[in-house]
Amino acid sequence: MPAREALSALEAAGVPAGPINTAADIKADEQFLARGMIQHLPVSTGTEMLPSVAFPGIVPRIGDGARAIRTLGPDLGEHTDEIEILGALALDPPNVEELIG
Repeated sequence: MPAREALSALEAAGVPAGPINTAADIKADEQFLARGMIQHLPVSTGTEMLPSVAFPGIVPRIGDGARAIRTLGPDLGEHTDEIEILGALALDPPNVEELIG
């Protein structure tokens, strides 16, 4: 069943529901755009740096402006050598480097 039909059926049955947006939906959404909720940040893919990737802003928006996304989280493998499981496996640094490449 297409999403539009499912939403219509739910509405007809009195069930509160709404669409689940994809990243592309959010990026093109008039409400997100009007509220300044799309933020562009540089992202590393591991092999290249993408200078401007769109992300939905922090919700809820409180006050006059959107809050800045402070971090996207660590890069792939950034904290691998700090994870306790490696210590639990009793791996020495050369073996850890071999594992994470």
